[in-house]
Amino acid sequence: MGFEDLEQKLKKFFHQESAQTDYLQKARIKELAFNRFSAKKMSIWQKLNAFLVSKYALSTLGLALLIGFIPLLNNQIYAGEISRESGLVEIIRDGKKIILDGKSRLKVGDEIIVSNNANAKISLRNNFESELYENTKVKVDGRNSLFLVNGQLNNDLESGKITTNKGEIFAKSPSKFFVDVTSSGETHILPRKNEVSVRNWQGEEIKLTAGEELRLRSDTKLSTKLLPQDISLSNAQIKAIRSKLFITRTKAINYIENEISRDFEKADADLKSAEKSFKSIAQILKTSRDLKTLLPRENVEMLKISDIYPRVAKKTKNVAILREVKAVEKLFEIIFKTNHFDLKLSQTGVLSFDRYVLVSRIFAQNDAKTFDLGNILRDQYIQSFVGKIMNEELKIDQISVLNQEIKKIPRTTIAKFFLRKVGEKLPPDLRELLAEKLEQEF
Repeated sequence: MGFEDLEQKLKKFFHQESAQTDYLQKARIKELAFNRFSAKKMSIWQKLNAFLVSKYALSTLGLALLIGFIPLLNNQIYAGEISRESGLVEIIRDGKKIILDGKSRLKVGDEIIVSNNANAKISLRNNFESELYENTKVKVDGRNSLFLVNGQLNNDLESGKITTNKGEIFAKSPSKFFVDVTSSGETHILPRKNEVSVRNWQGEEIKLTAGEELRLRSDTKLSTKLLPQDISLSNAQIKAIRSKLFITRTKAINYIENEISRDFEKADADLKSAEKSFKSIAQILKTSRDLKTLLPRENVEMLKISDIYPRVAKKTKNVAILREVKAVEKLFEIIFKTNHFDLKLSQTGVLSFDRYVLVSRIFAQNDAKTFDLGNILRDQYIQSFVGKIMNEELKIDQISVLNQEIKKIPRTTIAKFFLRKVGEKLPPDLRELLAEKLEQEF
């Protein structure tokens, strides 16, 4: 019996007991069952041995069936291949430990342990590629499915499934996604390309698209039902607001750069564009949740910059969105009260770093609360730097871009701080490489 068989039996049991068992109890029972099952899973050879000693195996029919079954078993038993990229990687098969050196075929039921400062790659059928980072433990649950016990997987697949103690993540079409099972048992899912479906052990299911994320716990309830229009913003509306904030921030920084460079005509145009983009958030708040039905348009020219935050706050409790809106509002406040920015522009050729430095200098001249809001904007440029690296498909290209960008950045205190923040958002292998660079060159 595999994990899928166990899941079906549990579903049948809960269907029969639905009147007496609430969803939290079901989640605890499923989590316990999967923990026990993953720890004591019987190998296929143990099952075969049990069959051989049974009374049915002694019959001529049983023997004939067994002879016909063995070639089929040999074809199906290999699920894929694993390659060790670095460090200590072990395979536990039928209770025996195999230290991996290079590549090896994988069988259904194999357990892979990736130690500290190590990583490996798994290739299963149906173009299922998964990168295992350090301190990760997985089990091969099928020819195109893995059970992640703990650690991190970066997945690129056409179809397949990742199961954890909190639920399952599966793709029915080509997609890329990251899964992390934390030390507390929480499952963190982050789609990077296209969409994946997530199902908890209560049978609830949702879809996540690239850029969204979900932290799955035992008590997490999933629902595809949309809230009424007057209660909350939809994902589409939130994405539209984030886009407006990005445009606003970019235009506002362009204004400051042009103002410092004494190109006042461009500066004025950028500032007007920034104000218009920020105020247009009010119109997003008045659209339908799918952004397809517009109410009568509001004259944004009549709005003040300070009107936007209260309106957004009425429609969402999303702290990240609210803090970013407040940070951009504060940037406008600084712009309006500053006659001239007597600052020196950083011109390294690394745009994300140069603007990180500029925002740091702008907000450093204000109080602690204002400086804290500046951190929100600075973080956007850290994300931009990381995004440029991670947009490269191949690891060797990611390393190349990282090295090229580091060469351009000056060896200063603020640069070191910037790169340390970048390191916190990189995958473990790139984080380690950057740490070595900082130690050697900074």
